Amino acid sequence: MTGLKKFLSKKINSKFEKILREKSFPKKNISLFQKKIIQWSIKKRLKNENWDQQIQSPVSQFTHPESRNILKEIISYNPNNLGNWSLEKPFHLSGLLEKKTIQYISNLLNSQNSKTGGYLTSGGTEANIFSMWLGRNFLKRKTDVRKMTVIKTGLTHYSIAKAADVTNIDIVDTSISSKNWGMDPIFFKETIKKEYKKGKRGFLIPLTIGYTITGSDDPIEEIDKAISELKKELRGADFFCWIDAAFSGIIKPFIEPKFSPFKYKNVSAFLTDFHKFPAIPYPSGIILYRNSLIKNIEKEVSYIGRKDTTLLGSRSGISAITTWYCLKTINKNGFKKLIQKSLKDKREFINKIKNKSPKIKIITNENSVQAGIYTNNKKEEKLLKKMKLEPAIENIILDGKRKKITIYKLFFLPFFK
Repeated sequence: MTGLKKFLSKKINSKFEKILREKSFPKKNISLFQKKIIQWSIKKRLKNENWDQQIQSPVSQFTHPESRNILKEIISYNPNNLGNWSLEKPFHLSGLLEKKTIQYISNLLNSQNSKTGGYLTSGGTEANIFSMWLGRNFLKRKTDVRKMTVIKTGLTHYSIAKAADVTNIDIVDTSISSKNWGMDPIFFKETIKKEYKKGKRGFLIPLTIGYTITGSDDPIEEIDKAISELKKELRGADFFCWIDAAFSGIIKPFIEPKFSPFKYKNVSAFLTDFHKFPAIPYPSGIILYRNSLIKNIEKEVSYIGRKDTTLLGSRSGISAITTWYCLKTINKNGFKKLIQKSLKDKREFINKIKNKSPKIKIITNENSVQAGIYTNNKKEEKLLKKMKLEPAIENIILDGKRKKITIYKLFFLPFFK
């Protein structure tokens, strides 16, 4: 029977390859047999590509089972969530569930719902572009765009560079500290002062909670304090700061009950992704911001009689329903169990490496599901190669000096089959 299955699988795969080689639309309806070949082959290939937990992949290989359950029931529908349902009264179900999701996350972050707005995004890249756009327009009240600059680190997500390109804003690196592998507050202030001397007056500051390749955090409290000091010291300087917490933003609140990014007066927006944790299907992210800022980007949509305050405009209502449903059904205890399992897996993996090489440098945050192995040691590199880990080469400023570093990134995400 196994031989017959292999034979049939090979035949079907051969026919699917032939279909893939076709370069134009079919002139007439394809047969039911061809449809079945395509459906079976797509499912088979996806399964083969995602057969195991990939510890160096920044996304879960399989979606959460609860998301599959609801998607099966609603995939026939195509609701459009055009609008901002955190600020308006929804007139349809998907808008209402988006509003509920925003309320859930606002409460989880200990923020005041009445002062915090937001919307569901496609993910961190969109949210970073949105934040850059919002920040640029906020700073434009006092400063010309040519006098603005973005201050980031060498570990900041690449979407920040993309956002700066889209909004036509200069971008400058500041230093990471080797003590905590987050933005160094002292070098941060020095970088701002250097740019100020060059004529810059508007500063956009994307901070990170859960750097992609290390899991480390920027010291939010210290940077917030530094910004307040710089405002007093540098005449005419203005700042817009937000937190990119694509990885750790939905994890921290369950581990740190008092986690509250909006308690820092200079933090204007906060973003996280649900497709990273707990593996809700794309698109599934969220951006939250202080409501008073949204007037800087709102656009009137005459044909629907309301304003749009999002980047994409038309957005998937299916995504809003799926995200709300998953948050509701997984619940707080379910989240805690998933997080605890991931953190346990991380500790066990790190201990395994430490047992083999006690002096090896592991970068992580205690409450992060990520880690990075930092090494330039040939013996350590040989060990990691045996473990089939691939390195990432980064060009960063570390402790005030520009250098290339090798980091082996690790992710301990939920794994569902």
